[in-house]
Amino acid sequence: MPSIKIPEKQLTELRAFVTLLKSQPSLLQQPELQFLKEYIESLGGKVPACEIPKTEIPKSCPAHESHKASVPAEDEEPELVESDVELDQTGVIEPDNEPPQEMGNPEQEMSEADEEKFSDLRQQATAAFAEGEYNKAADCFTEVIKLNPQSALMFAKRANCYIHLNKPNACIRDCDRAIEINPDCAPAHKFRGRAHRLLGNWEEAVKDLRLACKIDYDDQANDWLKEVTPNTLCIRGFFCTYHPQWRRGNHLQVMGFVHCSATSHFDVGTDLSVSQRYDPA
Repeated sequence: MPSIKIPEKQLTELRAFVTLLKSQPSLLQQPELQFLKEYIESLGGKVPACEIPKTEIPKSCPAHESHKASVPAEDEEPELVESDVELDQTGVIEPDNEPPQEMGNPEQEMSEADEEKFSDLRQQATAAFAEGEYNKAADCFTEVIKLNPQSALMFAKRANCYIHLNKPNACIRDCDRAIEINPDCAPAHKFRGRAHRLLGNWEEAVKDLRLACKIDYDDQANDWLKEVTPNTLCIRGFFCTYHPQWRRGNHLQVMGFVHCSATSHFDVGTDLSVSQRYDPA
């Protein structure tokens, strides 16, 4: 039998979907996945029933006892609690709680007399970073920022130093300032996304990394995006399963991959590529 070449896009989506099913196998009980459930069972597999331990049932789940007495209003928004979802927390670190770093005077503009000093300090910072001396590089970028606090790129470069120093909150502060100066600063979105990933803020990480790739595609940013996507899919799949109000009238956000043909990278979107819109009974 001749082999069939499966497009890489479909393989990527399939891997993500399998990852989601491993985390939330009860998704296979949904009507639109009946065909997949029947196929698994035809091979001798067993699909678990849509049950979760009593102590772990979210109050917004229809299986919770509180729903036997009352039904929430149609427009009531359920409380989304990520702690109810089993996620891969590998690489998540403790937040840094140091005082805020020097941000310069936001009203100041660099004078012509300071341009040469600015250039020299920037070169020193770049050289220190290349040598892995991230504290020194951050200090040099601080002096650069004090000379020109209107440079979004300098804030983004210092943010990158803080990423390497495992100081995600400091990184986020710098990226926030860079984006305030220039909303289209791709490095700032990239490093802020990475900082959110280090803190375990998966949805925020996906949002920033996706935007970074859209503004100016970057292989590293795309790799980081792929890294955080499985946890984000698990979160979305969990709430689609156990929070019917959250999914009602919307596209199920279970496999939100959108292929960007211009750059040949994958992005997390808002619509499903494989599911159908439906209203649960």
